[in-house]
Amino acid sequence: ADDPDLGCRIAGLETFSPVRIVLDRQGKLSKRLKLVQTADKTPTWVITSDQNKARLAGQLSESAVKILVARCDDDHFDLHDVMQTLGHAGITRVMVESGGHLAAGLIRQKLVDRIIHFTAPFLIGAEGKAMIGNLALEEITQMPGYHRTNLHAVGQDIAVTYEKETE
Repeated sequence: ADDPDLGCRIAGLETFSPVRIVLDRQGKLSKRLKLVQTADKTPTWVITSDQNKARLAGQLSESAVKILVARCDDDHFDLHDVMQTLGHAGITRVMVESGGHLAAGLIRQKLVDRIIHFTAPFLIGAEGKAMIGNLALEEITQMPGYHRTNLHAVGQDIAVTYEKETE
């Protein structure tokens, strides 16, 4: 099972880790996760649905995790409301590390200004998971536009930065 730390791993900069934000619509975040257990050292916020806030607060009552609420539509977060909730809490920039479904939702809602894509020298093939899920494009002309602004090596990996095309 995935148990990420999501903190800064650069030696000497660990105390500069950003607020870690977890979207948990169903209120299932385990108190055993590193994110929860280290919330007193690195701020951790969980955004959940209104109907699951009380349950999640009970599960995490002994932790320093901050719980916020955002609207859900059709069993998914309203991602604009998520961003507004974060903005009201003082967060104005978000770095997202997610699965393909959330990445696609953010792109579909035009909430992504920059993509930094890391490519490793390994091939997974069809056994892997999509970096970006279904964008629900009806025509190829509807695909979101980004332009490459940077390309550099990070060890054996390649990092490519793309910026959103201005409309």
